[in-house]
Amino acid sequence: MSAPAQTAPITTPVPMGVPPQPIVGQIPPPIGAAIPTTVPTGAVPNVPAGAVPSNGLYATSPLVGQPPQPGSAAFVPPQFKFIQGPPKQPKNPPPTTPRRTLYVHNLNERIKLDVMKKSLEAIFSPFGEILEINIKKNLRMRGQAFVVMKDVESATRALNVIQGFPFYNKLLDIQYARIDSDIIAKMEGNYEQQKRKREEEKERRLKEAKKPKETPVVQPAVAPIVYEIPNNILFIQNLPSDATKQSVSLLFQQYPGFKEVRLVPGKKDLAFIEYDNEQYAAIAKQNLNGYQMSESNAIKVSFAKK
Repeated sequence: MSAPAQTAPITTPVPMGVPPQPIVGQIPPPIGAAIPTTVPTGAVPNVPAGAVPSNGLYATSPLVGQPPQPGSAAFVPPQFKFIQGPPKQPKNPPPTTPRRTLYVHNLNERIKLDVMKKSLEAIFSPFGEILEINIKKNLRMRGQAFVVMKDVESATRALNVIQGFPFYNKLLDIQYARIDSDIIAKMEGNYEQQKRKREEEKERRLKEAKKPKETPVVQPAVAPIVYEIPNNILFIQNLPSDATKQSVSLLFQQYPGFKEVRLVPGKKDLAFIEYDNEQYAAIAKQNLNGYQMSESNAIKVSFAKK
């Protein structure tokens, strides 16, 4: 008797980031037959620009009922060449202690939580039993999740293989969690201790936040003390534009030892005043520095540089 005819496989596009799943409506091959190595069109998730797939999920065609497991020679994980480089590393160094709890971040925040949870389950389940997938709804934990595997070996294999996997147009970044999840703590019997430590840490952070921040004391700016070398010649600045040699002479000759005024060509606001000695020049400087020669001109008097 001839074997019944098989219907053509129905191909359904799979969302970005979800690995190929069994095609609904496809009649499986007879027991012991090999699964085709080619994947139906649309069953392979799209990869971002710059990512080139090098192989499929399986290197060989396993027998029905005997799929290759992670770690076996037949299992080859998806591999991609990323032209734009690996995901950015966090500021703090990631934990190096292997744990059953994995911290997954850089998730696409636009994906609904229930869809994201199912998709994470789909890509982590080939590496071992998943005890829990925890995705927070609060704003601080957006784009992050915790995946709890049954044993450390499964978590380590998943971390090494899926690290940098293109997932909903973003590259997964996976680390060991800093502490194990509550479900692990309950299994090991130290949940109450872990809960108490977490509450103490929360209280410490609240106290730190309530502490008044110390306002730095700003010291008033102190004008630098300028030490001038005495000279019998004074340097005058900020003279009025209409100042003449005669008007400047009348101002400075009222002090003893006055000799002459020398205006600076092309600089109407500058002049030099010469006295017989440094003592006479110092008397004139002390009395006339800051003198208001006009409504907008207070002259500055200093010893000329030698």
